[in-house]
Amino acid sequence: VALVGGTLAAKTAATNRNIYANLQTPTLQVELTSQAKADDTQVKPGDVIASNYAVKNPATNTNITEYVRVTVTKYWKDMNGEKVFDKDVGKIAMNFANQEDWLVLRQTSEQTVLVYKHPLAAGESTDVFLKSLTLDTKLSGYEKCRVGLDVTAEAVQYQKDNNELNAKAILGAWGTEATLDANGSITAVAQ
Repeated sequence: VALVGGTLAAKTAATNRNIYANLQTPTLQVELTSQAKADDTQVKPGDVIASNYAVKNPATNTNITEYVRVTVTKYWKDMNGEKVFDKDVGKIAMNFANQEDWLVLRQTSEQTVLVYKHPLAAGESTDVFLKSLTLDTKLSGYEKCRVGLDVTAEAVQYQKDNNELNAKAILGAWGTEATLDANGSITAVAQ
């Protein structure tokens, strides 16, 4: 078999018309609510420090629903507010609440990362996720230390009836693989 001749053709069409569209990107908002004591409050061994942390989607002029994760980091600090690294953070117990609505993504002796299972609609709040901290009853050598707590909330936009897109958005923003049910609620997470 021999090929004597052949022709391939390609055609390109182009235009120089400008097309304009006004694009508006929604702004995700997330805020923490708490009843934590002031930073300078004196505490003693065995004290339970109320915090009652929850997350709110404060959006009022948009209808943006979002997925939420929180990172809670506990530590000791000196009287000047500087972190102290030679004290045992295990002497600060975090008392989490409503664990049926939150999934633990990862947990170390210092830090816990939680993911709220349900899409959080504009104007709604989660239930309390961190009820309190409990100090160990034996804190000899900790007299010049204060409890430090950092809580950070992050949000990823939820798209109704599009679990594939939602799972990809969670993976892209948080590096977290999420399994979603038919309602878009998160049933499992993996880092």
